[in-house]
Amino acid sequence: MPISNTIQTKSATKGMLRSDKAYYVLVLFLVAPLETMARARSAGCVILPAFNRMSTTTMSRLCADSQKLAEFLDGCKNIVAVTGAGISTESGIPDYRSPTGSFSRGFKPMVHDEFISKPVKRSRYWARSMLGYHRFSRAQPNKGHRALAALENDVGTLGLIISQNVDGLHQRAGSKRVLDLHGRNDRIVCLSCGLQIPRRGFQAALEELNQQWVRQNVPATTLEMFSDGDVDLENAVFEDFAVPSCKACGGVLKPAVVFYGDVVPSAVVQEAFAAVDAADAVLVAGTSLMVYSSWRFVLDAAKKGKPILVVNQGQTRAEREGVPHLKIEKGCGEVLEGAVQALLGSRVEQCEGK
Repeated sequence: MPISNTIQTKSATKGMLRSDKAYYVLVLFLVAPLETMARARSAGCVILPAFNRMSTTTMSRLCADSQKLAEFLDGCKNIVAVTGAGISTESGIPDYRSPTGSFSRGFKPMVHDEFISKPVKRSRYWARSMLGYHRFSRAQPNKGHRALAALENDVGTLGLIISQNVDGLHQRAGSKRVLDLHGRNDRIVCLSCGLQIPRRGFQAALEELNQQWVRQNVPATTLEMFSDGDVDLENAVFEDFAVPSCKACGGVLKPAVVFYGDVVPSAVVQEAFAAVDAADAVLVAGTSLMVYSSWRFVLDAAKKGKPILVVNQGQTRAEREGVPHLKIEKGCGEVLEGAVQALLGSRVEQCEGK
């Protein structure tokens, strides 16, 4: 549906918008993709979902799982979402623990102490990361990311996303309230002076310094990418890989992410706990919750009696440890998109009934 065909003036809203400002309104129907809404929102349009009343026939077109999720979220005023690698698989980034995930294929994540204390391990990490970063950074938000952005911006009930991912796809989809629990792969930090720089310039420096190394060590075939954006490359002379130092102090540079064995900053942890405490429900999307850094927030919600719904393929820690929750055994994209579209429709029904 072309955006140019959906613009109406405020007169069509019959008082639903403040009359002292000039607004443009993008009117969308239940079948409109959330991608269209995201584009319109970024162009400065105010989005009003203009549907017919939600009939039984309309609801039946949604999958049963989307209906289940919509019913769970309906009536909530402040939802916290905890997301993991499974929400980004539809964007081409592998997850960790599924049968085809990185761990299942022998991936060993970078350990914080090894990165700090072993120069060869550090060079190995940067070599593999350099080779995978272009593919990783070109990944685009998918239906799941856009659905959560719409839940925040259009439905208005998503208070915070606590994301374990380092890909930044929630923000690129339009989400504003995102807590990057494990940091971001598109930022670099100096371990000595704390200077932070964008990854783009550092990536260019890596490539410039290591042109000959690539010719000597990297096969012509496409290398398999892992969950953290690095590639499967073992038979290389990593001692010869050159890594730039901090231009400000000469210190060691590291991606602004939390490696295994490191700790999440206390301020981030406190913000996440505060959000869960204020929430009336928790939505878990695309994570097995096996890592304690995210599991503690779901466990805290359960102890406080808050309803929890998990959308994930495969067993999660919530099942293994007997934490009460609802479960949808599906991928995130279609389920989240259908649920949010249903919620947008129900909001209009409520307005029409007043």
